[in-house]
Amino acid sequence: MILPSLSGALALALLIVGPLPQPDLSRMEPAVRGQLEQEIAALKKVVESPAAAPAALAEAFGRCGEVYAAYELSAAAVACFENAAARAPQDPRWPYYLGFLAQKRNDLDAARSDFERVLSLRRGDPPALRRLGELELAAGGLAASRSRFAALLAGDPAYAAAAHYGLGRLDMLRGDAAGARAAVTHFEAVLASQPQASLVYYQLGMAYRRLGQTEQARAHLAAFGEVPVAAPDPLIDELARLNAGTRRHADAGAQALQEGRLQTAVQELRQALETAPRDAKVWSNLGVAQQRLHDPAAAEESFRKAVEIDPGAARAHYNLGSLLAQRGERQAGIEHLETAVRLDPDLMDARFNLATALLESGETARALAQYEAILARSPGDMVARYNRGTTLLRLGRAGEAEEELGRVAAAAPEAVEPAVGHASALAALRRFDAAAGEQRRAVDLAAHAERQDLPALRSCLQLYEQGRACPDS
Repeated sequence: MILPSLSGALALALLIVGPLPQPDLSRMEPAVRGQLEQEIAALKKVVESPAAAPAALAEAFGRCGEVYAAYELSAAAVACFENAAARAPQDPRWPYYLGFLAQKRNDLDAARSDFERVLSLRRGDPPALRRLGELELAAGGLAASRSRFAALLAGDPAYAAAAHYGLGRLDMLRGDAAGARAAVTHFEAVLASQPQASLVYYQLGMAYRRLGQTEQARAHLAAFGEVPVAAPDPLIDELARLNAGTRRHADAGAQALQEGRLQTAVQELRQALETAPRDAKVWSNLGVAQQRLHDPAAAEESFRKAVEIDPGAARAHYNLGSLLAQRGERQAGIEHLETAVRLDPDLMDARFNLATALLESGETARALAQYEAILARSPGDMVARYNRGTTLLRLGRAGEAEEELGRVAAAAPEAVEPAVGHASALAALRRFDAAAGEQRRAVDLAAHAERQDLPALRSCLQLYEQGRACPDS
């Protein structure tokens, strides 16, 4: 008996898992809509071909899913990747994309299952290990997270920084000094290879604070930014490459910048500027990427372009002012930083950098005003309060400095620098017995933390015990 051939509609129904994805494209840019329509037509052609092999179907669905994912048409992308995975169950790409999309919608159980499927197909896959480590850490599965990050560290060296960052955060969760010391080792290993990863400075600063090394903590916390640790993620980078929209290039560049994929960020932002050359935010983001790639001349040019296009862009003035101040052009830097805080009084990073530039220029009273403006908005900011206290001491206002630094020392009893600063203020008031008591506490904390400046701290203690001022304080 010869069976009749299947109709096209019935064949289509049997070949796919669920209906063929057809998202609404009416609001897409013309170039994007054309790209998506072309991919949909290509997929239909393969699906409707009676001779299409499973591998060809998988590739067609997978390719269409990648394009959908590139434009954040997530539901359609998931449908395509599920179809691809059903036809090519040994291909790790499709569960990886499914895990990525599940993670984006915060479905952690589904994401975990998908990434574990990737590892079953490609043992030791670094991107999957990294994502599983982060996923388990977020879910509180600390032992599982440590196992993933340890495996990542033992594998491809390109992922070592990401592994160290994960292990460092896990060590910080131990809550003791030994954990903090282990965390410092991991975070410093990250920054040795990725100094632009400014997000790590916060974690490192908190580790030093736990060890009582407040000066180092303060310096690292001041360097804190939003650039995470970078690690290769070829499949996700492919999504960015497929994105052809003008605004999408700007968004993809901003996302790559946030994730520390700096070369990708520069490429995407330059593509955005080809069709939107007067976009100040894109110029500003480009400058940030260039600066983190250690190209200050190009960064300055981009920041100046952003300021020229939009003189009211506070963050562009902040970026340009910070760059100029850091390379020694303090007066020009101060002017732009002052413009930034005038345009956006709540831009605290600009106020901190402005205060630093003013101090380095000998304008101590004006620096004090910036710390006081920060505290007016954030009274609990102990870094700003400590800086206000040391600045008051520079101005000879020892009584006010003693009160402020005493408050910080009481709030951070395990930190060395506030105790040292408080001792200096007490000594300036000739209250040497009290100064010696605070300095003795600082020495004990420093000895426990095995700090290199311990001899200098002990020298000051001896002077206070003798009723004399410490010239280094």
